Amino acid sequence: MGKKHLHVIGFLLAALFLSMPTKAQTLENTYKRLRLNQQKAPAGNLPPELKGLEFDDFYGANYFPQKVEEPYAPIFYVFYMDNQSNTTINTVEFEYWFDNDRTNVKYKTRNDIQLAPGQSMEDGVGFISFEAPNDTRPHIITIKPYKVNGMEVDMGVRVKPFRQYFVEGTYRMPTHYVEVFADPTDKKAYDLYRGLATSIVTLQHKTKKKNCYELVTFVSQAGEATFKASQQENKLAKMYKIGEMPRMMVNRNLMTPYGTLNNHTQLEDLSTYSPAMKISSKVTDVYEYLLQRGFYGPAFAQMTPSVTKNSDGKFVCSITGQVSEQQETKGLRMNVYLVENNFIPETDEDGYVEIPDGTVYNKFVKMISPVEGYELKVNNDRTYTFATEPFAIEDFEADKYRLVASIIDPCTEQPYLASVLQSCGINVTNEQPAEVTMTTAQASGEISFTLAAKEANTPITIDWGDGIEVNYTLGTDFSEIKSDVKGTNLKIKGNITKLNCMANKLKVLDVSNCPKLEVLQAAYNYLSELDLTHSTELQNLEIFGSNSISELDLSHCKNLIRLVASQNFLSDLDVSKCPNLTYVDCSRMKRITELDLSSCHKIKHIIANECAIDKLTIPQDAPLEELSCTNNKLTSLDLTAFTQLKDVNCSGNPITSLKVSSPELLSLYSMETKLTSIDLSKLAKLKFLMLKGNTGITSLNLENNKELEELGFSSCKVNQIDLKPLKGLKKLWCSKNLFTTLDLSQNKEIALLDATECKLTTIAFPENNSTLEKALLSKNAFEAIAFENLSALKVINLRTNKLTKVELKGLSSLEELELSYNQLHSVNLKECPSLKQLGVTANGMSACELNTLYNQLPTLPTMPKKYNLYNGTKKDEAALTSKTSIATEKNWKVYVEGDGSGCADGIDNANADNTLSIVASEGLLRIHSPFAQSTIRVYTLDGKLLVQQHLNHQDTTISVPFDGACIVRCTDDISQNITTTKVVL
Repeated sequence: MGKKHLHVIGFLLAALFLSMPTKAQTLENTYKRLRLNQQKAPAGNLPPELKGLEFDDFYGANYFPQKVEEPYAPIFYVFYMDNQSNTTINTVEFEYWFDNDRTNVKYKTRNDIQLAPGQSMEDGVGFISFEAPNDTRPHIITIKPYKVNGMEVDMGVRVKPFRQYFVEGTYRMPTHYVEVFADPTDKKAYDLYRGLATSIVTLQHKTKKKNCYELVTFVSQAGEATFKASQQENKLAKMYKIGEMPRMMVNRNLMTPYGTLNNHTQLEDLSTYSPAMKISSKVTDVYEYLLQRGFYGPAFAQMTPSVTKNSDGKFVCSITGQVSEQQETKGLRMNVYLVENNFIPETDEDGYVEIPDGTVYNKFVKMISPVEGYELKVNNDRTYTFATEPFAIEDFEADKYRLVASIIDPCTEQPYLASVLQSCGINVTNEQPAEVTMTTAQASGEISFTLAAKEANTPITIDWGDGIEVNYTLGTDFSEIKSDVKGTNLKIKGNITKLNCMANKLKVLDVSNCPKLEVLQAAYNYLSELDLTHSTELQNLEIFGSNSISELDLSHCKNLIRLVASQNFLSDLDVSKCPNLTYVDCSRMKRITELDLSSCHKIKHIIANECAIDKLTIPQDAPLEELSCTNNKLTSLDLTAFTQLKDVNCSGNPITSLKVSSPELLSLYSMETKLTSIDLSKLAKLKFLMLKGNTGITSLNLENNKELEELGFSSCKVNQIDLKPLKGLKKLWCSKNLFTTLDLSQNKEIALLDATECKLTTIAFPENNSTLEKALLSKNAFEAIAFENLSALKVINLRTNKLTKVELKGLSSLEELELSYNQLHSVNLKECPSLKQLGVTANGMSACELNTLYNQLPTLPTMPKKYNLYNGTKKDEAALTSKTSIATEKNWKVYVEGDGSGCADGIDNANADNTLSIVASEGLLRIHSPFAQSTIRVYTLDGKLLVQQHLNHQDTTISVPFDGACIVRCTDDISQNITTTKVVL
């Protein structure tokens, strides 16, 4: 599996049970049927800003739920993303429904993703849960990524079965796993392993649930960074065969990295049983892996440790928790021991770690509890509260030591055969818990926070406004906590490092007593001030939206990496003390006239739109990749120093000089500026170029920009353009320029053309093109034009030209055709079978000519609600007397309804090959000659010749500048036979 796809693994845990059991075989068959319905749609279409975003998930086949009492236990789901787009992903919204019932769609959003461009999502970040139906039937859940950053996306749907019932014991998969990591060459470790295997057998016998407990062994040689599963010669447990990465058993609550932990004679050096391994791109050891592993399912035992220091300098370790439904609660004991808080170093590029001789990691210091452990008293609701006796730690230093607590189930009277049900750990420190206070304007309803901590199992409390502190436990990944608001004054206590309090109508936010805060997302509140003088660890600050902060002191935020402060009332943004800043967004603050980033030598992304900036300072050694400074007051921009630059948007500035030469540049937007010329010669990778509204630009040299896909230079004064080098051009906007010819013959991927209001008289399309969908060519000077074999073309707009002839051949997809305000008297629509909208207003067509046009229209399946046939103005006599019923019978909604009176004779004679037929209308004569070649002469009644025209065919339309009766004479060129008739103009 490639590196990219390592991040597209997810899982679903559906763990819901009701009281009535279902027959095992029936359940198994039901599950098999559901599995056949699993679908996985490929990645779909994405907005341009999100191109490169990859999304996936993974469902294992072992959805074996545990019995729980909650009627609406959630469905747990993990998604993964690779963000190769050019924008940071902050929010992901899902829509989901059950059993293909699309009418009952529900939505769930994660608004704290923070996935930067080029970043891959780490394990566990994309965790989200969905509500499940409250019944015992099998279901299918359909999950669809719906919006990213508020923009609708199409990344397919995931249809997965899950089961919601009680599984009988004989069919239940193992719910308790013991994982042992050991070096078999170490006799002490291997003896311990054998004892642990014996305890599993005892536990199986004791509980009479042989299939609920399983032993998984991972074997490592000394110094290796990974484990491999190994077949051991014992018949006590089933072995898993896996790859080099240990399997993460998410539904386990019986586990240990080194067997029993309560025999001090075998705990002289825990590192003996803790070789290194690599998990989630982070190097750690088995001990640390055990303590930091996140537990998602309701079947787990829960443990929340805390440490307090007495006035006499002694410590007390307290633990609150809950034992899982599957575990016998009698006879449980609690062990607590002290280890040094140091970890195995990172591996090298080959995956190995070098451990110096004599080095001991996570060294065991002493047992805090007796060897046999403290008795653990569990309440009827399966909760417990535990505390040690006060104990001293010699040579105490903050964060030097860690306390580890383990719940022990002694399967026999011999302590060394005990099994660890659950472990947790906490650093020993003398720091006081952090505190965040807030005042909200929200009087009722739900309020929520998304929080994370530096360490797993970090205890916190939240006062929701009524003075009552409610306990919660945080992990290292963001977790959403919500409640009904119970007062205006809110408080969070605990060592949090990440806080998302967006859209909570906060008027006051005090984080001065939370110095370890690394992420603060407080957008869309009512804040007018924010004190960050104690936020020395802050890395990400987001205060955009409806806040009204006028001053922001960042002088103490030396670790700040990302700053989004747009839509506030700042008149100055001082980031001189933020040397690590890589991303800044200060848009929509009209008081800012200068942006000085001279101290930010790591800056990559600058977003400063809609300010009043007339001076922008960027250090020339910055690895700048993105600059967006639209609608400011900049008059010049020299970006030649930034060779990693990929995206520039300086539109809406009075810029007269723009210099950019980055070989990596992909997009350049400089619309509505004052440029008269621009050098694009060094931008070989440029894909998007927009120069609309630069009225001083008269020419463009695109010879070296062969990768261009989208080009816009409307409202310039370009008089000629060579597009031949742009083989991959897909979209072209070039309206309101001065060129008379446009050659697209080499642009075989062109999909959109807008050349409105130029001076065009000729145009060349690529032959047999299957990509062009729109051709917007109104307000030009075309007299004739041909569209041939453009199979994808859907829209043609030729309004207001000088057309007397238009050819439409092989246009199988054409839906909209606008030909109004030309000089056309006939249009052949026979090769436009998909036509749905037509405009021919003000062409001078007679009623008979309109009738001929109506006869060619394709029949539509239904009549549209809006007009789709514009046949003239409301005062157009020809339209009013045309026979529009021909069109309405084909389900065309006609703008001007006609009564059919204007072409009664003409229609009857129009196709008579042996008869001279003439229809007169508004100074025009529509003539059908009975001869193959003839000469038409029109005389006044007194013999004055008005018009003479030679015909090589039988039909023509002649304009006669005369009112009144006249004589029309048709002479056969071969036989000289003459046919004469009288008409009235």
